[in-house]
Amino acid sequence: GNISISSEDYFGAGSLLGVETVSETASVQANGANVSLSGVPTDLLSAALNENYQGRDAVIYFGTLSGGAVVSSPYAIFKGFIDTMVLAETGATSTITLSTLAREPVGLSSSITARKRIESPGTASY
Repeated sequence: GNISISSEDYFGAGSLLGVETVSETASVQANGANVSLSGVPTDLLSAALNENYQGRDAVIYFGTLSGGAVVSSPYAIFKGFIDTMVLAETGATSTITLSTLAREPVGLSSSITARKRIESPGTASY
C-alpha cells in the first residue's frame, strides 16, 4: 500500500523480502546492504530495467507501523548509493535485489562532531 511520512508519499510496488544486516565498522572498508523486494508486477520490471540506477542515493529508514499507519518518526539507519541490481523473474511477479554501498556510517560523523563540541566549547572549527 501507500504511506505518507512527513508530507512525502511512498508507493508500494511489492512486498519487502529482506534487508541484509546494516553494520558500522571502525576499519576502512566498503560497507553496504542488500535490499530485496518481492512480488513486483512484471509490468514494473521493464521500468526497473530502463532506469539509470547506478550511483543513485539509497537510504534505508527504520520505523514502525500499526494498522498501516506510521507509529513513530522513521530514522535513517543507512545512507549510501545503489551499486548493482539483480532481477529474478518468477512468472507473474519478480524479485528485485539492490546492492548498495555506504557513503559514511549514519550517525558516526554527527556523534563525533557533537562530542568535539562538548570537549571544546566555543571552538568554531572541528
